[in-house]
Amino acid sequence: MLQFKKRPSLFSGSAFFRLVSTLVSSTASATLPTFTIFVITVGLMACTTAPPKTAPGPVVIEDGLDVGAALTQADYIAAAAKYNKLAEQLASPQREAYQLLAAENLLYANLSAQSKALAERVDATLLSEQWQARKQLILADVALRDGAPKESIRLLEGAIFAYDEVVLRQRYHQVRAAAYLLMGNYLESARERVWLDELLQSPGPGPQQQRQLDNQRALLRALMSLSPQLLQQLRLTPPPDIFSGWMELAHLMQQFERDGVVAPLHLEQWFERYPEHPVLAELIEPMLLPPTQQPSVTEPYSPRHIALLLPLSGGFSAQASAIRDGFFTAYYQSSSHAATVQVFNVDDFPGGGTAAYAQAVAAGADFVVGPLSKKAVNAMAQLPSLPVPVLTLNYAEKANAERGAEQQPALAHNLYQFGLAPEDEARQVAEQAWLEGFSQAVVITPDNSWGRRILETFEARWKEVGGNVVEAQSYAPRDNDFSSTIKGVLNLDESEQRQRGLRRILGLDLQVDLRRRKDVDFVFMAAFPRQARLLRPQLKFHHAHDLPIFATSHIYSGKPDPRADRDMNGVFFNDIPWLLSDDVESPLAPLREKISALWPQAAADYGRLFALGVDAYQIIPHLVRLQTYPYERLDGA
Repeated sequence: MLQFKKRPSLFSGSAFFRLVSTLVSSTASATLPTFTIFVITVGLMACTTAPPKTAPGPVVIEDGLDVGAALTQADYIAAAAKYNKLAEQLASPQREAYQLLAAENLLYANLSAQSKALAERVDATLLSEQWQARKQLILADVALRDGAPKESIRLLEGAIFAYDEVVLRQRYHQVRAAAYLLMGNYLESARERVWLDELLQSPGPGPQQQRQLDNQRALLRALMSLSPQLLQQLRLTPPPDIFSGWMELAHLMQQFERDGVVAPLHLEQWFERYPEHPVLAELIEPMLLPPTQQPSVTEPYSPRHIALLLPLSGGFSAQASAIRDGFFTAYYQSSSHAATVQVFNVDDFPGGGTAAYAQAVAAGADFVVGPLSKKAVNAMAQLPSLPVPVLTLNYAEKANAERGAEQQPALAHNLYQFGLAPEDEARQVAEQAWLEGFSQAVVITPDNSWGRRILETFEARWKEVGGNVVEAQSYAPRDNDFSSTIKGVLNLDESEQRQRGLRRILGLDLQVDLRRRKDVDFVFMAAFPRQARLLRPQLKFHHAHDLPIFATSHIYSGKPDPRADRDMNGVFFNDIPWLLSDDVESPLAPLREKISALWPQAAADYGRLFALGVDAYQIIPHLVRLQTYPYERLDGA
């Protein structure tokens, strides 16, 4: 019998689904091996010995040349040119210091490529430790802007101790906070901002206090991207610890943005536990207002007439019916039936989803759910205006190619996009693998448009968090033998070629075990159940038995099948709570039981689509809040 082991994640899931990292295993628990990466530096010794360098001398910067934060891009470029011209006239170490100042100003002017080129030319060994660290800060900032946050963090390791200027320490924490945020590590991003906050504290109003307020808002946004449960688990240091105070406050703000109110007693208790906390009053004041004065954005969105647009008579009628039945089950299970729901069969309209939308609006709908097909959603996204809000059940092609579903902006006013996007799952796999400590991946995907989308999305997110795709190979999804793909991705084909070459040279029938590549931590596999059940044992056969394998939910049929799935023991995959949670106390339990009782076969075949229907109904009251607070989350089915 397969057992599902959930593992917590520091990453927020997609906008509406939790990331559930699951271990399919025949044992009660399992532990991934720890991989340590050793970097060996080989030095090339010259035949002659270079004379020892003198100790770096002091650097004196001419007064009036440094620049402030209020300068324009043109000013920064002019300052960079002036610093660079002065550098040409000076001897070391002033020359190198002025070159770094020129590089800094090029960075302020958003000329990161030019800044990097100039900074890399500077021989920092001629400078003091502080100026060497300043060079690292420039390069780290450039790496961040180039989308390499892990490199940015690496460049700044240990550099904080070299900065004796407050402004440099501030920039150090700002860059690290932004890098961790880009990597999806919200906890460490918030921690950097706590340290930055200490450097920004000011006695009164002014630009410095505004910077502190902006930093505290970013700090809370990072923490509020974590689940309430994780915020509680990570609060290990008792009051009055400052960071614990921030985490507890973030938890209270999650409650405030969800319900529109926070119990006064909870706030009073927070103030008692953290009497010296540095949070600015502007962040607390909204929660202190009486309910009648609370911002209306927290009030639930309550349409009166909902139209549900689905293709109920065409090739996707079974899938559409599952979504419809999940939607209505959630509707009848809710405490309020104030809205009426009207179903429109998109297949009845020659004009497709847009025509069905127009008919729904004419019938009085003030909120529309659907359509389902990507083609229909693409057409909807291209409409010049949408007088009534729409929650589509898929993603527009252009927007989804540019970014993941959880980051999708509305392409037009009143358009919300929601669905089961495989790109989201590929991104979540990359995040979870990084959290597990891996950095080198090989990828196996089917040779079709779906596989290429998965590969492109995984590679992009894996690079963002600092990982490296060592090799990627595709397979023919209709095949049963994937040995050529596996040999290629593991470099076994090269090992075979070397063995054949030795046989020809030596004239001997050598029997040598093939060796797979050793520069890989794990395998990411995109496959459906049939292919996954074949790929896993073939990977074992081809010497990858010790490599962890990650996959998307598509490897799992949605219903337990111990005999068919036995070869997939040990594979990590993400899936929705609807299929994996066995918590009878969960709010999902009554809905799942009702659906299983009414449609047993369909519930087994289309569990994810029933869950999509449930979520499509339950998300409606929260749409305005989720749009207003992009870092908010709603746990779905």
